[in-house]
Amino acid sequence: MDTQSCGDTLHLPSLWVKGLLGIPELTIPQLGRVTLLVGKNGVGKSTLLDAVRIYAARGDYSVLASVLESRDEIASFTDDDGEETPAPNLEALFYGRNPGPESAIAIGPTGGKQKLLITAKPGIWDGADAHSLGDDAANDDLPLLGIAFDGVEQEGIPASVMLGSVNPRRRWLRRRRSEGSMLFLCQSLGPNAPENDDVAQFWDKVALTPDEGRAIEALRPIYGDAVQRVAAIGDPRSRYERRLVVSRKDRNEPVPLRSLGEGAVRIFGIALALANSKGGFLLIDEVENGLHYSVQSDFWKMVLQAARDNDVQVLATTHSWDVVEGFTEAATEFETDDSRLVSLTRRREKIFATTLAEHQMQVATRHRIEVR
Repeated sequence: MDTQSCGDTLHLPSLWVKGLLGIPELTIPQLGRVTLLVGKNGVGKSTLLDAVRIYAARGDYSVLASVLESRDEIASFTDDDGEETPAPNLEALFYGRNPGPESAIAIGPTGGKQKLLITAKPGIWDGADAHSLGDDAANDDLPLLGIAFDGVEQEGIPASVMLGSVNPRRRWLRRRRSEGSMLFLCQSLGPNAPENDDVAQFWDKVALTPDEGRAIEALRPIYGDAVQRVAAIGDPRSRYERRLVVSRKDRNEPVPLRSLGEGAVRIFGIALALANSKGGFLLIDEVENGLHYSVQSDFWKMVLQAARDNDVQVLATTHSWDVVEGFTEAATEFETDDSRLVSLTRRREKIFATTLAEHQMQVATRHRIEVR
């Protein structure tokens, strides 16, 4: 099955990840339109979300840097003036943290096509410390990483971007972004409620469209019809002044969305992210945060319906049994078999994935078979 989005076709019908961060190799034979990842801490759930994010961006440096920075993987490099400057530690991308000429990261569906391959360039990493790469690498502008998608070489990250001054790095990043390296649109939500400015930017793109009403509907399981309208206020030029306010049936004056609680911001942010991810991916880490167990089923019904309507493939992680039950209940109400629960387990250096479809999820929850 091709990974390109087309109607009901999944962007990633399956997933193979090799050599990325803490994952030596992992195969998930089948993903759903919405896939819930469960497993113990440290098994690799968040890394799988990072893998999909990197895949969607075709290995774009800004995404690689963001993934590393979120993990505090920062190293100190010497720039052209002999000054120490911090930069993402690319060594940490590779499993084992010691890349050599044979090191490679592979991300993509199972089968032979549309793989993303990231390699450590021979001659750059051979026996070298990434913190002290030689002047030849910088002067020759050799790429630190080889990046190929579907067998086609992409533009690698020049050593001078890492070792040179800040200004060349910024110029290179601007040029890369303008070239549009994304394969799919990909939104990523962390374990906490999104910031005011992020929610406001999402809202700007759906205001006065049908998606506006759908996002407000997402609050109904908690507040019924008390929330009537939503608006973004503040200076659009300042990311520190934007916020959303809501008009309530029982109030004469609008109140901040955040005053309704972190759960309201979390649900509303996810609903807006679904509307802003059309034809792409939405990745949600620790989806249970801020959500009461009583709203889980309604929440997942909203996610499943919006994912189908907007052609979004959703991957989310959880530790919560309430989430598993709510997800299963919502999934069984949909006629198409497009939801999956994937349980991850680690045995020594190997990670295994067990995939459950809707009927298997029903059995697991009915008999309270531990899948987390």
